[in-house]
Amino acid sequence: FAEILADGGAEDRATAVEVSQIIANEAAEMTRMVDDLLAVARLESTGLQIELSPTQVTDVVESAILPFERAGLKIKKAGVDAIVSTDAARLRHVLINLISNAARHGGPNIGVEVSTGDGVVDIEVWDDGEGVPDDQLERLFDTFIHNGAATLMTGTLGLGLGVASRLMELLGGKLVYQRFAQKSYFIV
Repeated sequence: FAEILADGGAEDRATAVEVSQIIANEAAEMTRMVDDLLAVARLESTGLQIELSPTQVTDVVESAILPFERAGLKIKKAGVDAIVSTDAARLRHVLINLISNAARHGGPNIGVEVSTGDGVVDIEVWDDGEGVPDDQLERLFDTFIHNGAATLMTGTLGLGLGVASRLMELLGGKLVYQRFAQKSYFIV
């Protein structure tokens, strides 16, 4: 697509914008995959440095959503604000993985909602897709899961959810999957 633009193949502005958006989306996805590969390597070798500090949850949510919105994805946002002790960069990585999975494998409607109660802050990333098949639930958060020569879900490296789950453990939280009311929820 970059070659199309460089060669003047996008003769009108609408085509140029569309081709540019494809380049941006693919570059963002490639960056996410590289980040996941680096995170897995660090988790399995010397360890990953976690720097906890008071963090405004809505700031992290907004920074995770922004690249997707710039790429044209509509994400519904709701909930309350809270301050938690976490590593903002690692939490953002988790949310980016969850939003990316919702965009790639979920339904057309995606949302992020923050809620609080009993001293706990939940961040729900949801979509209205078909959900995870029952036979894949047990291994959903494992890294590099392959069924024969294929990853657990098509179009993936098998890293995103495994990395997100392990990062949440390091942050003192957890990542769970729930399906109800015709929606899939990944809850941090």
